Amino acid sequence: MDNSYSLSKKGNNIIVNFEEGPSKCDIKRYRVSILYAKSPHLKPVASEITPNLTQEFLGICDGNYYITVEIFDEFRKDHKKCICKKYGYCVSCFRSRVNNVTVTGTPCTTPSPKHNNKTSTKHKENSSKLTISLAIIGAMIILVLLALSFYYFKSCVTDLLKSSNV
Repeated sequence: MDNSYSLSKKGNNIIVNFEEGPSKCDIKRYRVSILYAKSPHLKPVASEITPNLTQEFLGICDGNYYITVEIFDEFRKDHKKCICKKYGYCVSCFRSRVNNVTVTGTPCTTPSPKHNNKTSTKHKENSSKLTISLAIIGAMIILVLLALSFYYFKSCVTDLLKSSNV
């Protein structure tokens, strides 16, 4: 795939436009991903598989990112139908990388692909409520175990004292 692309930013939104791959390859879909520029992790912040030659990422938080565009090969495990081959075997398709992009606008906590920050914030609130609930349940279980351990220790000491007095 050619490295021809254009990029535009509107506040916390990034719009990626890229050229179609060679027509002889019959490419139907592309994977467009946005990743943190300085992160040691290769997990995308947002990733979409699209048949379009334009991908918009909404509500991207402040930061430095890079964008990759690659052919999405539906048949990557089928040696007869896969798009990207080398010596007759299916291989990973070429991934083009857009140079670093800086997003400035309204700071937020979690970037999201095709959603606004309200959706992302609701998900984060639900996740926080679940985490707090699990922490409270865990603390209660620990308290019950401590109480049972204390009771067992007390009964052992009492039994020991009774047996030594006899």
